[in-house]
Amino acid sequence: MPREPLERMRWREEGWTNRVLVANDRWVFRFPRAGRHGAALEREARVLRFLAPRLSAPVPLPMALGTRARHWPMMVYRKLPGRPLSDLGPLPTRDRATLGRFLLRLLDELSGLSTPSLKRLDVWPNGARSWARSVHDLERRYARSAERTTPARVHARLMDSFDAYYADLRAARFRPVATHRDLSADHLLWSEELARPTGVIDWEDVCVGDPAFDLTALASLVPEAFAALCLRRKGSADRTFERRIDFYRRMVPLHGLLFAIETQGRSARKRYQRALSESFEQTPTERAERPEASPPG
Repeated sequence: MPREPLERMRWREEGWTNRVLVANDRWVFRFPRAGRHGAALEREARVLRFLAPRLSAPVPLPMALGTRARHWPMMVYRKLPGRPLSDLGPLPTRDRATLGRFLLRLLDELSGLSTPSLKRLDVWPNGARSWARSVHDLERRYARSAERTTPARVHARLMDSFDAYYADLRAARFRPVATHRDLSADHLLWSEELARPTGVIDWEDVCVGDPAFDLTALASLVPEAFAALCLRRKGSADRTFERRIDFYRRMVPLHGLLFAIETQGRSARKRYQRALSESFEQTPTERAERPEASPPG
């Protein structure tokens, strides 16, 4: 535990399952929002201790894990430097190239982690069939919480996207790899002074699954690096790879909307409802059928 007086304490924005307290701008304390989330926090601590020496990207290293009295543990770690990319403006071209190299190396290192070692940490492999079950769960949550307030046109296109994704997943050919599963700008830290990434946080959802999932971050944050990666993959046996990335990227607002509904975040709910409508202005089929500009000459 920190051996210094804990002062200047502030609560950070709550996540899905944890609350975060920052003390002295040096120490991070994470608490489960409910007792049922305690086991996930303990699992994340084990995973972080496994990842820290195996990744070139800095990750939080738990220094202490409080006792699980009444299923309410507490994780403590030294705060990583930098600010979330979501707090910053658009990066200049040179910095985006740095971020692209960082993400590609991170994804490459994750894909090389030992699956048996991860299984011993309760990080289980998910092939196409079990990965589909998690998306079915997302669809059920949507039907239960958000379908009634979703415009009919958006709902129809969302359902079409789910159906197309399940078909793509059945045809997919991939080796399950370690995935962060929430590799967004909120969880990527950047130092403006050093002009480079300084860490990756919030590993609670880590699993072994579809390698296309984490590439949504690269596609959104560094599209030029993503385009180069896709060019290198031309001819791959996994022919639905890019369509699955597109599906995961378009589902980001739905995840945010469900979180806002389930945590009573009314202002965020409206923002995510607008983003979901924008995400489904066109179905994947309509985009594919859109006429392209005629080639010169």
